[in-house]
Amino acid sequence: MSTLLDFRDGVKNFCSKYDKFVSPLCKFILALVVFWSINHLTGYNSTISSIVVVLAAAFVCAFLSGQLTLAIAGLYACARLPAQVWSLESHLLSYL
Repeated sequence: MSTLLDFRDGVKNFCSKYDKFVSPLCKFILALVVFWSINHLTGYNSTISSIVVVLAAAFVCAFLSGQLTLAIAGLYACARLPAQVWSLESHLLSYL
């Protein structure tokens, strides 16, 4: 039990000492997962499906607040919506 408490204290000290770097890194990873998930759950759109766009959006969101990150993710999902509708429409028309 003592080793777990020592480990926890070590992690807390590391995070408090390097908070300038740890916090944006965690935000970047979380934003990358969010944008990657949106990318793979919606249809293909050649202009914004690029990994460069996803990495750039995640990098920008790493330095913004959580609310702005959610707003940008919502706008990103809405921008991908026409590709999803077009894909669904072409599938439905193929059955006719």
